[in-house]
Amino acid sequence: MNQSDLFKIINNHKDKGLPFVVYNEPYSEEIIAKLQINDKLHIDSDLSNGAFVFAPFDSEKFDKIYMPFDNCKSYKSIYFDKAIKSNLKRKISDNKLNKSAHVNLINKSLLVINDGILKKVVLSRVEAMSITSVDLATVFQKLLSFYKNSFVYIWFHPKVGFWLGASPEKLLTIQDHFMQTVALAGTTRKGSDGLVSWSDKEIKEQQYVKSYILDSLINVVDNLSSDELVNVKSGDLYHLCTKIRGSLKSFNDYKHIIKLIHPTPAVCGIPLDVSKEFIRSNECYDRSYYTGYLGVISPNKKSVKLYVNLRCAEVLNNSIKIYVGGGITKESNPADEFEETVVKSHIMKNVFY
Repeated sequence: MNQSDLFKIINNHKDKGLPFVVYNEPYSEEIIAKLQINDKLHIDSDLSNGAFVFAPFDSEKFDKIYMPFDNCKSYKSIYFDKAIKSNLKRKISDNKLNKSAHVNLINKSLLVINDGILKKVVLSRVEAMSITSVDLATVFQKLLSFYKNSFVYIWFHPKVGFWLGASPEKLLTIQDHFMQTVALAGTTRKGSDGLVSWSDKEIKEQQYVKSYILDSLINVVDNLSSDELVNVKSGDLYHLCTKIRGSLKSFNDYKHIIKLIHPTPAVCGIPLDVSKEFIRSNECYDRSYYTGYLGVISPNKKSVKLYVNLRCAEVLNNSIKIYVGGGITKESNPADEFEETVVKSHIMKNVFY
């Protein structure tokens, strides 16, 4: 089936108000669609034959949503890479009120960090834009074109919402007893000399994430090891990344591992509980499924493929919400941190124009 025919089926399904997910895994040539046959909301599921899971940042406020494959029609298409450009002609600047609020939030967090209560906290904001419609096929193709090494998806449930994105960050993959995750943090762009360089702030930020994950898994995962630090590209941005590997004592340990590493300091902070409470009390909005995770859990195949829900947007009736954030440490400059969120939001806006 070609992409055009696949998205005709998906559009027809969505017009009926029925849930679906369509996704492409990093470096895969296969586009997979799961179309749920009814509008039932599965907040619990028999995972024996596999399911797509869409989980929130804060499980105490929002439900984890499943699309059980037993309750879905499945379709596949081959992805053919083609160059595609955005019609976004200029950088859409954020308004002063949004900037002022976010800078004030960062300054507030720095007071707590300087008092030694926090080492790092990840702060985010929402940027809303008006739209008339969303062409699913075009948006998905742009996501594929702009984010070649990311997990690209469009997810819809009439009782929950309409989300899409392209995540550069793996939360957890397992095949049989072998597991892998990543410590990904820090954001930069190429300099005028064409090189990628990192400040001490970003290197320390990534080290916090790596140390936290290793410390969390040391008693659960055998043969735990980490690779060397590398640069990872996502759109026009670069991140610092360390792959972490190991072997499970039992495949069913995946449930415990997810609880241990979600959320990581890459999307929350250190110490975890204190940073999470700071976010709850001060961000002034609910992240819902932003910085949650999504992907496929298939116990029958002893397989888990989960990604952190980053570089994402929520589509409403006549608008979109773009979610952006960044890690704040003692070395952070509030103005620079805000500009980082502007760059991240601009990249996602290209998907819609």
